Amino acid sequence: MQTEMEKYLQEGKKEYQKHPETFNRLTIDKDDLAAIIYTSGTTGVAKGVMLTHLNLCEDTCKSSRNLLLPGNSILVLPLHHTFAFTANVLCMINVGHTTYINKSLKRINKDMVNYSPEVMIVVPMMVEAFYKKIWATAREKGKDKLLEKMIKISNALLSCGIDGRKEFFGSVISGFGGRLQMIICGGAALDKKYVKAFREIGINLLNGYGITECSPIVSVNRNKYFKDGSVGPVLEGINVKIDSKPGENEGEILVNGAIVMKGYFNQEEQTKEVMTEDGYFRTGDIGYLDKDNFLYITGRKKNIIILDNGKNIYPEELELALSQEDAVCEVLVYEEEGHISAEIYPNQEFLTQNNIEDKKVYFDELMERYNRKQPAYKQIHYYKLRDTEFEKTTTKKIKRKY
Repeated sequence: MQTEMEKYLQEGKKEYQKHPETFNRLTIDKDDLAAIIYTSGTTGVAKGVMLTHLNLCEDTCKSSRNLLLPGNSILVLPLHHTFAFTANVLCMINVGHTTYINKSLKRINKDMVNYSPEVMIVVPMMVEAFYKKIWATAREKGKDKLLEKMIKISNALLSCGIDGRKEFFGSVISGFGGRLQMIICGGAALDKKYVKAFREIGINLLNGYGITECSPIVSVNRNKYFKDGSVGPVLEGINVKIDSKPGENEGEILVNGAIVMKGYFNQEEQTKEVMTEDGYFRTGDIGYLDKDNFLYITGRKKNIIILDNGKNIYPEELELALSQEDAVCEVLVYEEEGHISAEIYPNQEFLTQNNIEDKKVYFDELMERYNRKQPAYKQIHYYKLRDTEFEKTTTKKIKRKY
């Protein structure tokens, strides 16, 4: 049976045979516009990011040099997501691997088994879903205690230089097609507990950072050179500096290099606003660099909550902490009447499995437990539960309305 890709190739061949001179005369200038990609706009109006051939080629080559991709991948993110296009298409083509296309997330499990990818490129929400599915399946089969025991044994053996993860966790990996070795994650904050958990079963989960205006990859952890909690070392040849206050190492992340966009389509003023006089792009993300040039993201500039006492709160930090609770499926932290508030979409599956009928009593206790671990200015004063998921962008980020 002929695949869709084979059909496309045949159609292209026919067009070339009709007008070969049109294709043969085609020349590409590296600074020509290659694509206009609209940002998802979690809080504002989407802008058309103009990326050149040079932007995309530079980011593809530098990303490919930063990390060794072990094999073929499956495309699960939309192609208008720059991360998916550069990492899952251009980088794969560049290193000679195949990308299989998943038509719908509803059939992702079936497609993983059919195509047996060695690499997956995803956003944090998918990582969390995979993690929860692994443990939910183990509980359903009555093997969750066995899985916990095997992880402890495997970790002990690894500390002695013996790697038995393929044998110990083959049944878990089979759910991903049996050959999955690497998951590359980007697009939002990722709890390092997931990085550790996947590594323990033999899947290298590497977190990275990017932004559409930078084609988009700026940094990513490497195969054997990584730091949990970071988004990896900055790509070679890319300049990153932190616009921080005197005496502080944390501030807005600024990027300079051939990966930075040409500008916003038909929006000259908005382009000027995000570019510094010395050619750096203002990402709007807050973070810091360590002594080894590893980048860490702590929040988003436009989401910062400034309390009456002058304290700055990054809601992403609090959301990440709350999302570690099994009963929390999604959470959004915001300011309300001078206090920190949270809106939570509960994990109904967890509540049902644990026979939790009175959600208010359970979450009152959960919030009290959370607040005990936090300094006074980071404590949640009010919370509310919702019955439906939050509205999201096409890249699976929650739309902020507060």
